[in-house]
Amino acid sequence: KQWYQRRVRVNNLSMAEASVPKKRNRNRLKEFYGIKKEDNVDKTTDINSDQFHSDVYMKDLLGKKHLHELLGHQTTLLKEIRTLDSEMQTLVYENYNKFISATDTIRRMKDDFKHMEEQIEAVMVNMYSISSFSNAISVNLSDSRQKITKLSSVHNLLTKLQTLFELPTLLRKAIQMEAYPQAVKYYSQAAAILSQYQHVNSFDGIRDDCENTVKLLIQALRDTLSDPEITAVQVVETTDMLVELKVPPQDIIKLYLDTAHVTLQADIDAVGSPPEEQDILEFLDTTGYAFLGSVSLTISTYKSAFCENPNVT
Repeated sequence: KQWYQRRVRVNNLSMAEASVPKKRNRNRLKEFYGIKKEDNVDKTTDINSDQFHSDVYMKDLLGKKHLHELLGHQTTLLKEIRTLDSEMQTLVYENYNKFISATDTIRRMKDDFKHMEEQIEAVMVNMYSISSFSNAISVNLSDSRQKITKLSSVHNLLTKLQTLFELPTLLRKAIQMEAYPQAVKYYSQAAAILSQYQHVNSFDGIRDDCENTVKLLIQALRDTLSDPEITAVQVVETTDMLVELKVPPQDIIKLYLDTAHVTLQADIDAVGSPPEEQDILEFLDTTGYAFLGSVSLTISTYKSAFCENPNVT
């Protein structure tokens, strides 16, 4: 009986110590939910209560239960104690295994980091070697790079010079084939080079030859613009090419107006005067409206080629 009382006291003390935080949390929950304390209820014999007292509990058991009931209660308590001990051992064992696993993991990570540090050091050494080789190669090739740059400049210059030497021939062929837009393109691309090297006496012959050929091209474009059968689209294209060849816009406009004047005068001469026996309205229906159509076409062409053309200022 004394052993039983001591065992119960020890268990009660352990449970009382473990229940201190639980008591605090329980009181906070009661305050949060507004649960009032039961001041009049005696809980000194309730093992799960904060007010449990072992001596009172023993006296209550001895006063209420017979010997065989006390033995049965003892057996129940022993089973609960063994269960709690087993659960505690399991919990300790599981936590110990986790601790061991965490320790092994940390040890492996330390080894891995050490291996990574070695690899990083090796990479840094290799990068330093590569950088040294690159600098050495740059130093060794610096002279060659300068030579290559000079050769590239010379090659570009020779290409430009070749274009200049071939320009008069290309212009004449384009004029013979009446490929006037291509001829204007050739000359426009080479004009900047000719202007850049105009102080070089060696290019005087090429420049003179090109200028003479361009004069032929301009005359061919003037002849095209003077053609009475020229269309409105051809007038715009021819005007743009003449402007690109540095022909003054006033000269182009005068040429177009002179051509239009000759064409309209020919139409007037063709219409003539109405016969005396013919009604004036009938005369306009047969011949006059054709002339008025030519005048309207001339005006619209002039507007498109000169007034609305951004190349003509």
